[in-house]
Amino acid sequence: MNTFRKSNSEAFTSQPIELYDNRLDTLARIETDGTRVVIRTTRDNITAGAKAAFVHYLANEGFIPEHYRWYSCHSAAAEPRIQWLTDSSWVSLGRQGMRFGAKLWSFLTWGRLLALGLFVIAFALALWLKPR
Repeated sequence: MNTFRKSNSEAFTSQPIELYDNRLDTLARIETDGTRVVIRTTRDNITAGAKAAFVHYLANEGFIPEHYRWYSCHSAAAEPRIQWLTDSSWVSLGRQGMRFGAKLWSFLTWGRLLALGLFVIAFALALWLKPR
């Protein structure tokens, strides 16, 4: 997790914050404007207790307003200012990631062709050398 801490006196901007939570194995994008918080995750694998713990972490680190420190998973329905969405449309690889993916795919393709060629040669040798 990112450990950058805002001071509590700073005004919260609508600049989104992107975090990776390794306990939940999900990317999260936090958008806040001071009155409400939108948390977008890439996977829908978060329990109510884990959501509460994540909101506490965000409040303790200063990513969202301080009054969310007392957020409870039981008050989730009563707290309409926190909205949880499962959405991965905001995730992008970037140029370097796409270049790596293209190189990896090329490597795997050539590896498969080499393996196929070796298999055909081994099969032909097995047929040719088999006892008659």
